[in-house]
Amino acid sequence: MNSSDRHDLDSGGNSRWRRVGVRPGRPATSTVLVLALFTLSIFLVSCGGDEDSQPTQFAGDSATRGSPGDTTSNGPNVSSDTPASPGTSTPVPVPTGTPTPVPPRFAGYDLELSEGDFWRFRWEFFDRSCAQGSGCKTTEDDGVFQVTLGPPREWKGATVFFAGYTGRSDYNDDGVTRSFKLKWTFIGVKDDRIVATNASGDAPLVTLFDARTGKWAGSGFFTDRFPDDELVEATAGQLTGSHEFASWPGVETGPWHFVRAAASQGKCETIEGRRICPREESFNYTETEYYRPDIGPFAYQYSFTASFSGGGFTTSYQTQERVALIASSFTGDDRGFELEGTPTASELSTPTPAPVVLAGPIFGPVDGGLELTPGSVDIPDFSSGLNIDSGMVQVTFENPDVPGNKWSHGITFRQSGEETFHAVFITSDGVWGHFARGGSTDSEVTPAVGQFEFDTRTGSQNLLTVVFSDLEGALFINGQKVAELDLSFAPALAAGDVRVMSGLFPDDELTGATTNFTDFVVYDLQ
Repeated sequence: MNSSDRHDLDSGGNSRWRRVGVRPGRPATSTVLVLALFTLSIFLVSCGGDEDSQPTQFAGDSATRGSPGDTTSNGPNVSSDTPASPGTSTPVPVPTGTPTPVPPRFAGYDLELSEGDFWRFRWEFFDRSCAQGSGCKTTEDDGVFQVTLGPPREWKGATVFFAGYTGRSDYNDDGVTRSFKLKWTFIGVKDDRIVATNASGDAPLVTLFDARTGKWAGSGFFTDRFPDDELVEATAGQLTGSHEFASWPGVETGPWHFVRAAASQGKCETIEGRRICPREESFNYTETEYYRPDIGPFAYQYSFTASFSGGGFTTSYQTQERVALIASSFTGDDRGFELEGTPTASELSTPTPAPVVLAGPIFGPVDGGLELTPGSVDIPDFSSGLNIDSGMVQVTFENPDVPGNKWSHGITFRQSGEETFHAVFITSDGVWGHFARGGSTDSEVTPAVGQFEFDTRTGSQNLLTVVFSDLEGALFINGQKVAELDLSFAPALAAGDVRVMSGLFPDDELTGATTNFTDFVVYDLQ
């Protein structure tokens, strides 16, 4: 398998209380004052009564675009002491009580997530390139995918949920794959912030949308194009019936909050009042991500246009991406696209034996190694040389010693061509998955992805077992059933080879280490 075919998985706001010294009462100026008046002056010294003794609340600064390090101190430690008059006693601060919590800038994002919650999105892609004298080339694609929350875990003070994807969430444009998948494995909500993380090692919580302050370091649910070293700021808006999204079935009008990036360059500029056109290229770029209260991620738009001219020829490009929510558990919709194979707590604790196979092995057992060669153009694999459409495969992989412990192992079956097969895999992030291709990378479908507890430490071993027959199959990890496999993808029904492989994904470390495998064996089903 060529490397180009690697599967792309992949406070402010607190009140600031002014501590104000209480003005003492005026000292007695006559020795003939009666004790009652002296007592009254002592009472005034103790209790004050001046309006300066009242707490003062400061509103938070408005959000501006700038460096992530640009912050404004809104904390409760800010104070201003009013000095006492000369010759008077030291003023005593007056207790002010508990400040009233400041609400978030945008309400409705303190979402209560649960396992099984989902967001279902429709997407469209359009690309056109035109060259003078050569005509135009147009590429279009569309699809539907669903993000379903799997088992939760606690991570850095937040409850985060595994984000499982079903349906098709990516497209191919001239050999380049673009995906709308979240690039993190888990998603959650903390303090009115939608956050994401890979929940491994020392992985941080990354803010995708901050409803409390309305600004955060660039990141996104659908996109990785926002610079992560630059602050972005959200704006309130409304999806109306005139918007193109409103014509999509299932998309509902209503409020939303969005963050946008844009850039442009024209061929011409005005210098000292004269319009000069020195450039040979121009472009316009806009990108917008939308969120909706009580729902979360809602929509995304990307638009890029460019033109180049020179030597009497002109070339133009136009690219558009659109994604919008069409169903969600937060709007009372049915789950639909099932996230297959996500194990429950009982399934994790109760081993399920692999099925009994009566027929003997038709290949193996074989031991070997898959070298993760730096700069290799191929994904290392080992072929059985078989041509079958049903069977049971078993192999034990040993996790390689690579920097960052980033690796993946897998089995392909019904591989009737380099880009026609079913594949199951596990990764160093504790993820398993099943995908299939029908002759090209852009034909890829991902019926199921999930999370499972297996040993990801360097040098540890994990046993993978796959059973496949007709339109159904099953995946086992270390003897426990993880998922039932949907093998009905029509382009990959034919008989084919069975292979083991390692280093399937772009972020795997190819350092020259070797992934060892043992007891690679294939059985015939009877």
